[in-house]
Amino acid sequence: VRMPGGDLRLASLLGLRRSVQRTSMYFHGCSAAAALRVAKDLAENNPGARVLVVSAELSLTLFRAPQDGHVDTVVGQALFGDGAGAVIVGAGGDERQLPAMVRDNVEQCLAEGVGKHVAHGGWNDLFWAVHPGGRKILDVVEERLALAPGKLDASRRVLSEYGNMSGASIIFVLDELRRRGDMPPGGLGVMLGIGPGISIEMMLLRVAAA
Repeated sequence: VRMPGGDLRLASLLGLRRSVQRTSMYFHGCSAAAALRVAKDLAENNPGARVLVVSAELSLTLFRAPQDGHVDTVVGQALFGDGAGAVIVGAGGDERQLPAMVRDNVEQCLAEGVGKHVAHGGWNDLFWAVHPGGRKILDVVEERLALAPGKLDASRRVLSEYGNMSGASIIFVLDELRRRGDMPPGGLGVMLGIGPGISIEMMLLRVAAA
């Protein structure tokens, strides 16, 4: 980790105040959703705040030429790519009823909410932003959730065009969904990030009106 960090350099390039609050999150691998979760919490607990989330991955700096007896290293070099993405997160003043409903009726929510989607194929009513960790990962998600063909096309295109950019990948997928028109105002979707451990971050998304 270089000091001072890239966050300070970025703040300077953007002309931000020196007093702006910064939080560095290193070594999260492919789980950029963790940074988005932190940004969501900051925005909701600071009325009017706007949180800039930047994820940058430079896999090329770790490139090593193939060596005899270590052909397996070629797989990683071929799969991972460089990339950077950024989003600005804010929170509106709308009343949030879901947390109270979950707290008071957690068992009923699980049965009527999640159970209903699984039983009736409701997963296909949502748009999906899945971390493109590899073709096999996308195939497994698509198969286990019985998603319709094309539901993960945004993730597959990002994987094909850019490779696995670790944390930045999910932001590229969200942008690809937006470009394709798969995120209509008011639409619901699921963002799924996969990180080291293995850890999985899932977030229910609702597209704000333009």
